[in-house]
Amino acid sequence: MSVALKAFLFTDIEGSTRKWSQYGEAMQGIVERHDRLLTDAVRKHGGHVFKTTGDGICACFAGGLRALAAAVEMAQEIRRENWRPCDSFAIRIAIHAGEAFERDGDYFGPTLNKVARLMAIAHGGQIIASGAVIDALAGSMPESVKARSLGEHRLKDLDRAEHIYQLIHPALPQDFPPLKSLSVLKNNLPVQLTSFVGRKRELDEVVDLISGNRLVSLTGSGGTGKTRLALHAAGEVVGQFEGGVFLVELAPLADPQQVCGAIQEVLRINDDERRSGVDALVEAIGNDRLLLILDNCEHVLEAVSELTHKLLIRTGCAAILATSREGLGVPGERVYRVPSLDVPDEATANPDSVWSCEASRLFLERASQTGQEISLDDESARNLARLCRRLDGIPLAIELAAARTRSMSIDKVVERLDDRFRLLTGGSKAVLPRQQTLRALIDWSYDLLRDEEKTLLRRLAVFSGGWTLEAAEAVCANRNIDALDVLDLLDRLIDKSLVVFDPAADRYRFLETVRQYAADRLLESGEGIARRDRHLSFFVAWTDEWRLKEREFTQPAWLRLFHADWENVRAALEWSLGSADLVENGALLATRSFRFWNDLRRIRDASYWIGRFLADPSLPNPSETRMLLTQYLAVMQAFGNDTDASAQSLQAAIAMAEALQDAQLRGQMLAGACWISFRSGRYEDALGYAAEILDDLASPDLAKGYAYTNRANSMFMLGRLEEARTAMEQGLAVRASAGDTRGVGGAHTNLGMIAFRQGRLAEAKQHYLRALEVFEALDSDAQLSIVGPGILNVLLNEADPACLARLYGSSLEAMNRLQNFGDQVDSWGQEITLATLRERLGQDFERQRELGAKIPLRQAIGAVKGHLTVG
Repeated sequence: MSVALKAFLFTDIEGSTRKWSQYGEAMQGIVERHDRLLTDAVRKHGGHVFKTTGDGICACFAGGLRALAAAVEMAQEIRRENWRPCDSFAIRIAIHAGEAFERDGDYFGPTLNKVARLMAIAHGGQIIASGAVIDALAGSMPESVKARSLGEHRLKDLDRAEHIYQLIHPALPQDFPPLKSLSVLKNNLPVQLTSFVGRKRELDEVVDLISGNRLVSLTGSGGTGKTRLALHAAGEVVGQFEGGVFLVELAPLADPQQVCGAIQEVLRINDDERRSGVDALVEAIGNDRLLLILDNCEHVLEAVSELTHKLLIRTGCAAILATSREGLGVPGERVYRVPSLDVPDEATANPDSVWSCEASRLFLERASQTGQEISLDDESARNLARLCRRLDGIPLAIELAAARTRSMSIDKVVERLDDRFRLLTGGSKAVLPRQQTLRALIDWSYDLLRDEEKTLLRRLAVFSGGWTLEAAEAVCANRNIDALDVLDLLDRLIDKSLVVFDPAADRYRFLETVRQYAADRLLESGEGIARRDRHLSFFVAWTDEWRLKEREFTQPAWLRLFHADWENVRAALEWSLGSADLVENGALLATRSFRFWNDLRRIRDASYWIGRFLADPSLPNPSETRMLLTQYLAVMQAFGNDTDASAQSLQAAIAMAEALQDAQLRGQMLAGACWISFRSGRYEDALGYAAEILDDLASPDLAKGYAYTNRANSMFMLGRLEEARTAMEQGLAVRASAGDTRGVGGAHTNLGMIAFRQGRLAEAKQHYLRALEVFEALDSDAQLSIVGPGILNVLLNEADPACLARLYGSSLEAMNRLQNFGDQVDSWGQEITLATLRERLGQDFERQRELGAKIPLRQAIGAVKGHLTVG
């Protein structure tokens, strides 16, 4: 076995399976001619065909230039040949260069995986090449061949996006549909940081099961690779599900009631207090053909089973792929037990034969990633076979063992492993259960850690869903571990495959089995309570920091930060509710999380946690925290159109502010009452609250800004347009003075609406243009979706009607997706505008509206924005 640096070329006949079915025996002769043409082209340019696949070839070349020349010649020969009786015949070609393991004339390793993935996303007649090939040929490309950049694309199961180029030649087609990569297909499949080794049989079987069944469950003990197999199989079938393929990670959930919400979050389905979570989910999915991957179901099995049964019955085409240590027990379920990897025969093992077994190949590939050169002789090959058998071919166990080759030989790894097994089993030679074997290996890996590494590993178990370096330093450091040493210790744990780092997200995480192990160790250490207390304190401070900084960041930026750590916030909230001493701190975290919940439209989450804290008698009454939670409850009730309950909650919040004798808090509560009164259609009540706020000199500027806005909106709805204009201009001045950028944009939106109603179109355009500038800078689709309908009115007689219909569709889609409640107030007067557009476009109106719903809101706005410029 040796390492070679080569350029590799893979080909594939487009639609070969269909052609074999359609043309039967004739395909035998066609494929033989195809093979001869391609093999001749490879040989002509100094290459070597090292494998045929039945409908394609795998070839290697000494350099990329030769591979490129062979590819161009192949494509031309295929186009010149007569392929009758086939009505069409085309091949796709991919080229990539890099290091690969060579054994007996065959090649293995990540480079081969990548060229195969490149070929899989190409179209018939197309030649694509990786950036590695094109960069190496800079300045030496033939004049007749050009490289057209197709941008960066995610490839199935690979760790980063790859820059891909299409080779252009005058004699070949140049225009093709977009590449069929994960960057184009609808999915949330995570980037895999390591290659997928073996499992071809299992992968084919699972893909077949998914294609023919609506519920497939992958079962098996921890560490057998259920999740990885599920993700890889999903990547193979993603093109079959036009509605998308979506991973829902259930491991972080502590409460079975949150399973439905976790799915809604992934699918970005709006909460609605008027419908149950299941009803909202069923309505949103409808007849879409999508695949849900429900990962790690075992701890919430009953809830997953019940929800899965309902989804399968009530939706038309949705399919589910579950991973669990046991089946869901739902009618129609196909259970597939994930086996361990194939292991080599110790008696016949040699350096070449171990590559034919999945377990030993996985070990060698992962060991090579430690930076150490792996050299096998007959003895070490037999030791490797022995190691794989001792570990029962469990992938996670093998990966952990492979990490040890950084500091010891394979022989030493086996020696230490055997010692540990004898210790744990009392000398028994019986085969260990897989879970016990995995525990034994992690015990062994843990025992090899230094004391400070052990301490950090178990303390990290307090995190849920991953963590940042900042969080680890704050929560895990103390007199035994200096905060400055945490980064170094994390690097060591990554080297030992006990912690995973995601550079794209700049976050760390555990594999789930390791997390569970670390949690057990934390419990045994007796310091779990102290760590969880610090975890809670950190996220209370963290949310406060971002609350204070939010105006420095665009909306999506700080929402992404909160979303990434939502599972940690949820764990901290849950922990605080378990102790009377911590409830107030947890309630404070809930109040600081409300803005995130609100802007992310996580209404169900907000209602769930606010309700739990308000029901806890340990939370002081009255207190500022209870008052804020009561106000937020009123907002949630207003969103659910429960106006009576909302009014009662607001009065309770105002009463608490008065009992606390805090004028600023009282002004804040009155501002909430003012908004809810307006939203509920009680305009005179809203005007009364606004007057009370503005008459009180102690009211904070933020409350005054809300008061002016709701006074103006209420007057607008009462037809008092000039008074509404004056109030809104006063509110704009207050918000600008207070640095409330979002409020400034909202005031300009409302002033544009008022100006339009008063017939001042030029002024309305100026206000809408200013609002767009503000919200585009904030990167806020939620606010832009409110501006869009107003633009329709002022540009009705200037912009292209089709563009306006698309803007309407895009605005409506964003509004529904983000659950903007402003759409419930008829403040745009759009009936006449929409009727006019329908008259001008006829039947094309609905088509343009539906088209608009599929394009980004900013793109739809950009198509008409130029008309807003006055003069």
